[in-house]
Amino acid sequence: MAPRERHVLRWIAIVGALLVVVIAGWVLPVVYEMRYDPAERTTGGSSEPAPAPALPPNSPSVVPPDPPSAESPGDQLGNHPVPTAEQDRIYLDQTQAQAAHPGLAVEGRDGYLFLGDAFMSNFAQAMGRRFYSPDEIASTVGAVTSTDQWLRDRGIAAEFVVVPATWSVYADKMPEWTDGQRLPTILDQLVAADPTSFMDLRPELTAARATADTYSRLNSHWTPYGSIVGFSTMIDRLQADHPDLGSLPLPTVTGTTESDAFNEFAGITGAAGPNNWVVPRLASALPSYTVIAADGTRRMAAGDEFLDITQMPLQTENPAAGNDHRALILADSATSLMSPYLAAAFGSTMMVRHWADQPAQAPNLPALVESYRPDVVITLVSERNLNVVTPDTAMWQAAVAFDAGEGRPLGEWSTSGAATLDVSGPDLSEPVTATLSSLPPDAATVRLSVQADSPGTITVSSVTAVGPEQSSIRVAQGENVLFAGIPAAATEPVLTITRTDGTGTWTLTSLSVRGR
Repeated sequence: MAPRERHVLRWIAIVGALLVVVIAGWVLPVVYEMRYDPAERTTGGSSEPAPAPALPPNSPSVVPPDPPSAESPGDQLGNHPVPTAEQDRIYLDQTQAQAAHPGLAVEGRDGYLFLGDAFMSNFAQAMGRRFYSPDEIASTVGAVTSTDQWLRDRGIAAEFVVVPATWSVYADKMPEWTDGQRLPTILDQLVAADPTSFMDLRPELTAARATADTYSRLNSHWTPYGSIVGFSTMIDRLQADHPDLGSLPLPTVTGTTESDAFNEFAGITGAAGPNNWVVPRLASALPSYTVIAADGTRRMAAGDEFLDITQMPLQTENPAAGNDHRALILADSATSLMSPYLAAAFGSTMMVRHWADQPAQAPNLPALVESYRPDVVITLVSERNLNVVTPDTAMWQAAVAFDAGEGRPLGEWSTSGAATLDVSGPDLSEPVTATLSSLPPDAATVRLSVQADSPGTITVSSVTAVGPEQSSIRVAQGENVLFAGIPAAATEPVLTITRTDGTGTWTLTSLSVRGR
């Protein structure tokens, strides 16, 4: 195994080892009490259990969730089956009370280990015990579809790809005590709600097991072979959804090799190997490419070099791709093993960590789009990160509405140009007011540009007959392009922009208002 390959996932094991003491001491009990204590759930509503979601076509080897029993009533918020008291007891015993590695790992069949609930409620997600309420489903679907629409309005192709967890592709390797207890997962819920917006790689990754392991026993990420199966599936879907992109280069796999490598659980539980790490053999070597660091430093990289999230944000350039497409990749740790194929497929990429697991740290996508000008935006989210509901739904819906109001300008202001709005000042250390010449005739939307020294939040408030109405908007460190709605019930032509969280200097650089 080459040194650069050994580096790719080493940081995961280090972080896992450092977290063990903290997790075991206080995070795990809090996680369980808040999310899985039966006393914290309310059951009722329909007495009929929710049906298991239909399996994707042409996937005979996918192991579906176990059908809910009549003893698992549907949750009153979404008819998702709720585990019984006996199932709760078994789960608590097997993952914590009597577990070899409480909260950290769950031992499966044939030497497979699965991350425990201390890691993004991982095993509770595997069992369908952590699931989305209807509001969470609507929020996530709304955020993704509105983002896609905003990008589509700019001629930008977009795909939201969920990188499956091991338990989604190797459900048959979960422990025997889970048999008959698995319920639909969050990804099942999202695909059922909107099958076109969430790319589901599970059928192809499961079918590819007939050739070689797409996931290994002792690592929560897909193997390099699994990543190229996922990449090929993703590119096929991208080309089908966006034929104007033309043909994108795909590596040809001629075979695989297996080694004992990347035992992630050695640093978490002390698990001994071997770990079945499968690497594809390619018909021809991937072309070398240029890596551009955040400070502008350029270097050449071998075609098979992996790029991990500790190096991001970064850009790549590859004339050998045969196209000049610019791809913005919103990435997490699963992207590392796919990075050489992404660098080979597009003339240019920008890879940025999406921070789906910690949204307060997430970058501002509209600002990235305005600066990088991509042709394609691909979001690659590891399945366990679905534990955190996709944020910014209201902002993205306001962004789409702002575009729709292009022909109905109500005023604008910037620090560098003429203004038709009276704005009290750019410094957001104090509330800033923006006064329109008159009340909007109906609902309106506002676009703001903010330069921030730190992550945080702002509110955009208007006055109505029943009091202030405000939108809270997440702000990223650096450049931000933000959107908010103004209600039709506003009684004063004044907006107030207030920083509600964050440090350092924040500057409002532009503001535009449009009618709906």
